[in-house]
Amino acid sequence: MKYYLTFTLLTVISCQSCYKEYYPDSRIQEKKDIVLGLLAPDSSNGFVRENAIEVFVGQLVPADIHNIYYVWGMQDSLLKELMINTRQFYIAYYEYDPDATVTIEGEGQSVQLTYIDRGIYRDVNRELRIVPLGMYTLKVQKKNSRVFTAQTQILQPIQIINEFADTTIVKPYKEAGLFYADTILIGTNKIEKAIYYIMERASNNFSFTVSAYSFQNEQYDAVIFVKDEFDTTRADFVTVNYEYRAIDSAYGLFHQPHGHGMTSEFGDWDITLYDIPIEKRSNIKGKDVVGVFGNYTADRKKVVYKAKWE
Repeated sequence: MKYYLTFTLLTVISCQSCYKEYYPDSRIQEKKDIVLGLLAPDSSNGFVRENAIEVFVGQLVPADIHNIYYVWGMQDSLLKELMINTRQFYIAYYEYDPDATVTIEGEGQSVQLTYIDRGIYRDVNRELRIVPLGMYTLKVQKKNSRVFTAQTQILQPIQIINEFADTTIVKPYKEAGLFYADTILIGTNKIEKAIYYIMERASNNFSFTVSAYSFQNEQYDAVIFVKDEFDTTRADFVTVNYEYRAIDSAYGLFHQPHGHGMTSEFGDWDITLYDIPIEKRSNIKGKDVVGVFGNYTADRKKVVYKAKWE
């Protein structure tokens, strides 16, 4: 027992220097102003932005529970995801600010957004034109005279580079005695300022959408040739709708996708995204404010895979 205690004590002492300083994000103990906004080009390759530009203005308030949260009234699906992720990860809820003046300037334009509800400010007349490589500045003037600003430069267009035909013939195989599959390499052009790529796919024979995060601009996709996830009847063709997104580094840093660590975009720190305090992940300028004003671009492609059974 004596030797055991001595060994344990020495181990603890010697490894104290091994521990890095950790900043738990659930540490938020007081209200923080928060501004969230994402821009996307009006159109780019196979992508057309369906929603008007929106910005959320409010406060992040500590909560005692970590439960499901829904965003009502927001049109941009990525902005919804960002709000939900932020609220759940920081174990907080939002208070809305209906009295701010929100403007976006860039490329010779200046547009004041209209307050809708629940902290949402929207370009209701779709006056703002978002173009690739354009530089845009956000300004939020609060009723209490506080001013928040941020800037983002739209990424260059992303493009799926695979030369798919309308119908692509593949040779599926039987995997583990259950699934008929073929593996396809999907790639895009390289975007230097993109922090990570997201591939979303929806197949006609599956009832769910698969989202994949990647720090590379290409990845393999398993095309499954069965009727659905419950019926393993062999299928002869599968229609897949692909969407690749490139997300800029400001959005990537604040959103912190689960399970992914640091990349060279953020420097050479030997820490994960979770270790960076919320203030340091924010690109909103002002006192005691957090959030992100970022952008993304996308390309979409519909591919019909026809099975060549042998």
